[in-house]
Amino acid sequence: HSVAISGNYAIVGADEEDEDANEENTLYVAGAAYIFEQSEPAVIIEDKTIPVEFGLQNAYPNPFNPSVTLPYRLLNNTQTILQIFDLRGQLIETLYNAYQSAGKYSVIWQPANISSGVYIVRLQSGNDIAMQKIVYVK
Repeated sequence: HSVAISGNYAIVGADEEDEDANEENTLYVAGAAYIFEQSEPAVIIEDKTIPVEFGLQNAYPNPFNPSVTLPYRLLNNTQTILQIFDLRGQLIETLYNAYQSAGKYSVIWQPANISSGVYIVRLQSGNDIAMQKIVYVK
């Protein structure tokens, strides 16, 4: 159950009767109110059920412009790092570096000031590491 949100926002909970909800941070979808906070970049909590495998799912669209969605699955509650590297191994951007619970997530990345080309997405969760190529076209 994912929710597409324009702008840089992260969903942090869902509750129809949330007392903290206000017009600036509430998205109403099919009778439910999704509460979100500003975040860079957007991290969307898709599903808190524990997946059967760790890793990056297929990025879409790929090739991409202006943004790409990077879905991933975590098996454990642990420190999670999601980064973008160029083909020389130079770090371009750290998209996420914080503790995350097991579940299914997506990060929407909209790069700024980079050249067209192939980039590597690197996901690290504890001792588990996954990598994937993505292509940015201008």
